[in-house]
Amino acid sequence: MDQNGLIISCGALEKPLQQALNSMGNKNQVRYLDALLHLEPQLLGQKIKEEVAEAESRGKKTKLLFGKCADDMDGLCKALQVPYTQCENCYHMFLGKRYQELLSEEIGTYFLEPYLCDHFERLVIKGLKLDQHPKLKQMMFQHYRRAIYIDYEGTGLTPAAHRVARYLELPLHLETADSQELLRVLVKMRFSSDSRTLEPQA
Repeated sequence: MDQNGLIISCGALEKPLQQALNSMGNKNQVRYLDALLHLEPQLLGQKIKEEVAEAESRGKKTKLLFGKCADDMDGLCKALQVPYTQCENCYHMFLGKRYQELLSEEIGTYFLEPYLCDHFERLVIKGLKLDQHPKLKQMMFQHYRRAIYIDYEGTGLTPAAHRVARYLELPLHLETADSQELLRVLVKMRFSSDSRTLEPQA
C-alpha cells in the first residue's frame, strides 16, 4: 500500500494493529475511531464517510480496518470505493476460521478481548446504560452460555477478563489468538504485497 495512505480503524484495534504494521515495516498513518460508535452502527457509518471524505480532500487513499460494524458495510464501502477487511468483526480478524468453529460449537458465545475487558464499563455497562437500567442486563445477555477471552497479548486470562465474566455470570474460557491472523488480513488487503511479511521481523 502507498505509504502516503491512511488506515481508518476501530480504536479497539490500536495496540495489535500497530504491532502488526510495525512488523511489516508499514508506515501508513492510522486514524482510530472511538469503539463506542459500535453501539450506533448508523453513526459509525456516517463517521466513516466523513473521515474518508476528509482524507480524500488531502489526497490520501484510505483503507478500513473494520468488520461488518456499520449499517450495510458492504454497500457503504462500495459507494465510497474503499476496501475493508471483509471480516465479520475484530474477533474474526484475530481468530480466522477458528472464530466460526467456536460459534458452531456454541452459538451463545460472548467474545472478549483485552481492549473490551479494560474498557467494559465505558463501552458496555455505561454505553448500553446497564448501570441506569439493571433489568436490561438480563434481557441482553440471557442467551449467552459462555465467554471466550481472545488472548492476543500472550498474558493469559487477566483480572479484567475475570471481572467481566463474573459480571456477565458466564463461564470463562481462554482462546489464544495466532499472531499471524491479523497479518494475514492486512496482506490480503494489500497493505503489503509480500507474503513474507507474515513472518514478523525480529
